[in-house]
Amino acid sequence: MGKTKRLLTALCALVCALMLSTTTALADTYSYPFKTPDGTTLTISADQNLNALCLPSDRSEGGVEVNFTFSTDKTPIEGIAIGSDYTPLGGTTVNYMHRFNSTSQKDSKIVITLENGEYATYSLDIHPAQLIAKEITVRTDPTGIVLSGFGYAQRYGARLYVDVYKDAAMTKRVGSSNFDMSNGTVAILKSDCSWYKPNTKYYLKIYGVDRYSNSAGEAYYYAGAAITKTVQTSYAVNPVVKSVKISNIKVTDLSTIFERKYRTTYKMTITLSKKAAKIKGIKVFAAGGYYTAKGNRNTFTITVSNTTDRSYKGMKTNYQLCTFSAADSVGGAYSSWTKSKKYTVK
Repeated sequence: MGKTKRLLTALCALVCALMLSTTTALADTYSYPFKTPDGTTLTISADQNLNALCLPSDRSEGGVEVNFTFSTDKTPIEGIAIGSDYTPLGGTTVNYMHRFNSTSQKDSKIVITLENGEYATYSLDIHPAQLIAKEITVRTDPTGIVLSGFGYAQRYGARLYVDVYKDAAMTKRVGSSNFDMSNGTVAILKSDCSWYKPNTKYYLKIYGVDRYSNSAGEAYYYAGAAITKTVQTSYAVNPVVKSVKISNIKVTDLSTIFERKYRTTYKMTITLSKKAAKIKGIKVFAAGGYYTAKGNRNTFTITVSNTTDRSYKGMKTNYQLCTFSAADSVGGAYSSWTKSKKYTVK
């Protein structure tokens, strides 16, 4: 009895596993049925969504492999053409794999030829890249909302399309822009946007965009799904530095017989002439690096570390600072950088 029970339990587990795998397979399959001119019902099944086929963003020629099944209810299939690739195939149900490349737009349609001479065409919606959220950063400064980074690769250069909303539900759009990202940074300028206000939270929907030429001229379309970002605009704060003091200077000689190298570290204390109202802190650019200063009210400190082919002790170098009034998670809300000023490491 126990053996029979164990056998039934194992059999039930196997059936459940088969049902689960069947359900998963169906969920990952996309079907596109339509009629050919002679009335044959032709169905294209694929393991990728042909209406939103996203290719790799790294310009890889490896592309994406798509597994197809072509089936008809009447006239057998004679061959399949995708782009310039034609493959003779026979039968009412045929399987076929095609590799789409990210650097080519030639594979824009599938042509299925039937044995009676009829044929059917299915157009593909191919996205050459997909926007990668983690590689797009958003911050604010007096120029406006600034977007930086390359989150994707395009045939004709990186572009972004940005919708700006004033509510988290993204129902109240206040502006939109299409940007060239070829230099890695774009800004939504305050002077161009009547909706831009200081100390205000905005919600961004960001699309990667590719462009192509057709008979009507140049056109644009989205490349992959949108990502969302939240950004807090900054207060109008212009900090005035009262003094800069250097202490705890330490120089370590890291030179070898092949090269001269020194690491210079020191503490930098910055005192503002008065407390900068409504800020969470300051960032400092000094000795070629960026630092978030610790402190409160009007006195802040950083520890500078710089490794170069010479000691910084006794040298003059430059510093700049800016305030921030929101956490980095909502864009930082940075003010403008102060003018560059010199200090001496002594």
